Amino acid sequence: MAKCYCDVCRMETDVAETERKETYPVKGEPITVDARVKVCTQCGTDLFDEDLDNANLNAAFNIFRKKHGLLGSDDVRRIRKKYQLSQRGLAGLLGWSPATVARYETGALPSVSHNEQLKRLCNDPDYARELYERNASSLSELDKKRIKEALKSRHTAEDEANRALASFIDMAHRKSKDGRFGGNRRFDLDRLANMVVFFAKKIADLQKTKLLKLLWYADFLSYKRRGIGITGAVYCHNHCGPTPEAHEAILEYLSRMSVIQTKSIPCGPYEAEIVEAIAEFDEAMFTEEEVNILESVFKTFRHKTASTMTTITHLEDAYMQTSHKEHISYEYAAGLRAIH
Repeated sequence: MAKCYCDVCRMETDVAETERKETYPVKGEPITVDARVKVCTQCGTDLFDEDLDNANLNAAFNIFRKKHGLLGSDDVRRIRKKYQLSQRGLAGLLGWSPATVARYETGALPSVSHNEQLKRLCNDPDYARELYERNASSLSELDKKRIKEALKSRHTAEDEANRALASFIDMAHRKSKDGRFGGNRRFDLDRLANMVVFFAKKIADLQKTKLLKLLWYADFLSYKRRGIGITGAVYCHNHCGPTPEAHEAILEYLSRMSVIQTKSIPCGPYEAEIVEAIAEFDEAMFTEEEVNILESVFKTFRHKTASTMTTITHLEDAYMQTSHKEHISYEYAAGLRAIH
């Protein structure tokens, strides 16, 4: 057992590490985390540990960052590297001080305005070109050359790849001419993207498997109530339940477009893929009735685990009456059991 000097006992004592709830003020907002702290085993006094204290504070920052959709240090570095800029170069492009970029890359929380500017820079190459034309004089010759090359290659390669992926997804959901498989609606990738954002914003640590079921229930519940789906997506019978056609390509596209980000976390002996929203939910894209349907699906299943969602969907007629990889007719919506 480790030892440390205790000011109360005035001697070196054995130290124990424990976990408890601690609340930290982050930009004036109280954030509670599962903190790790060291205590003296003799008198129970908390003992300062710089590494643990920094880890606890970073955990609070991460919760605050996720809650408010703020970018992290890795995000800022990724945006800078996307345009092949130095810290000073990114600062010059945005009209900031180099110290500001350095702070953000070492974990400081960006302001709301800076956060939105970084997101726009990440998602919009035209905005990057606009900034370059405006602030080129603030860049070194090397940074000028790097960003010009990045913008040129990104326009000819990455943009083409993204367009090809979007076209593949669109074709996958429109290949069936039978309206029963698209919910009597023309497929709309933007609507599907916004539906993903809705659930990923609402549910912390949303597993991909659960997300796919939520999308299915939302579209089919809409069809049951109104005779038309929300997104026009085609769903197929998969081993874990109904999933959108080409769902892996959809998530890849949304990641490339900085709508979502995915990460793996331990889940028992395996790993689970978590989907987090980066973009904001655009409620104006949906009718009030459609938003109410999304809310109904969220409230019904928000506390269900991914494995439970799989079990629930396996009991639906839409799953039991279809075979592996078979498209699922929206007509099965009439018999939905888990939600009405």
